[in-house]
Amino acid sequence: RIRDRFLNNLYQSLINSSQLKLDFIYGDISEKGILTPLDGQQRLTTLYLLHWYIAKHEGIQESEYEFLHNFTYETRFSSRDFCNELIEFCPNFKSDKLSSQIFDQHWYAFQWKDDPTIQSMLVMLDAIHSKFCNTSGLWQELYDQEIIGFYFLPLSKMGLTDDLYVKMNSRGKPLTPFEHFKAYFEGKIKDKYPEEAKRISHEFDIEWTDMLFPYRDKNQIIDDEFICYFHFISDM
Repeated sequence: RIRDRFLNNLYQSLINSSQLKLDFIYGDISEKGILTPLDGQQRLTTLYLLHWYIAKHEGIQESEYEFLHNFTYETRFSSRDFCNELIEFCPNFKSDKLSSQIFDQHWYAFQWKDDPTIQSMLVMLDAIHSKFCNTSGLWQELYDQEIIGFYFLPLSKMGLTDDLYVKMNSRGKPLTPFEHFKAYFEGKIKDKYPEEAKRISHEFDIEWTDMLFPYRDKNQIIDDEFICYFHFISDM
């Protein structure tokens, strides 16, 4: 659901030539201009795959997408090798799934089937192919016009350390279904009622949290209670 919603936003932005910002990505930029993210890996990887797909799909000259060689995984050599091979690969876009073609390539290592990063990239490639297979002329919107972007916040300029960010961001803990629902629900309200959205967001974080906190579970969280309450309201 989250993947489909994200791809649909990217699709609508490119088709309608409307600006799309992917919120903040945190990290640092070295003196050589190398961006090392601490957050936003999935968004950056999706942008990389989207650039690759549209470039190959529209037959863009290699010199125009040569910059994709700069995208790499520093600590995951298997993912790094996969990206290097992917850049050189040109699929047959008439098939339903690009992943099936990639599996059959001589450079595709058997052990990659157990690599979660590579498998996630293959799933995203198939989803991108399903969404963008009938499009054309999007390279100019994506690359030349810079329709899609994000805000970058260097932690060093804020005086923050990597350790502090890790603690702040609770890295390694997936978002709960309630946190996904909350972001989606607030986004829907914000689209139509921006002023009302501020009040709703405040009540989520303050009043409604205070109201449900006495009913928290043994882990001292109330996400499930929030979901149950919204289920009840919806049913009524």
